[in-house]
Amino acid sequence: MQYAALEEILEGQRLLYSAALEERASGAWHRCEKLITCVDQIKSLTTVRGDDPQGDGSVPVNLSRWTVNRLDDAFAAFFRRATAA
Repeated sequence: MQYAALEEILEGQRLLYSAALEERASGAWHRCEKLITCVDQIKSLTTVRGDDPQGDGSVPVNLSRWTVNRLDDAFAAFFRRATAA
């Protein structure tokens, strides 16, 4: 029972990370050359959570924010290494 619930939460966060990565890496930039920041994505979590109360809206908001912050950390590390080389 708990294993299945944790697995469901993990899968939801994996999908959130992938969607946020797609939005930030290629989606918004290629469509309208707009940079998406961590703050923009955290603000949009309100809409996402409201649209899906049984899915994304059922996990604590801090968990979703943490996932988006981890993506931001990964982007910062990538660009730090890219500019150092």
